[in-house]
Amino acid sequence: MNYECLICQVKSLQQRLEKYEIPEEKRDHVAGELLKEIASIDLENSFSSEITRNLLVQVKNYSTVNDPYRK
Repeated sequence: MNYECLICQVKSLQQRLEKYEIPEEKRDHVAGELLKEIASIDLENSFSSEITRNLLVQVKNYSTVNDPYRK
């Protein structure tokens, strides 16, 4: 994996916070926590799918939305 995966993860943060309906007043905190997590990723020993899964688990912990893709 390379640094481009990290950039993609950062770019997708806003969309994920919106999709999981994270309240505005919590978004700064949640984004900060996720950015710390992204910054600590070991590129040589990580896979993109694993990183995405782990970040989504963290976002879900702040959300009351069970299925963000259900309308």
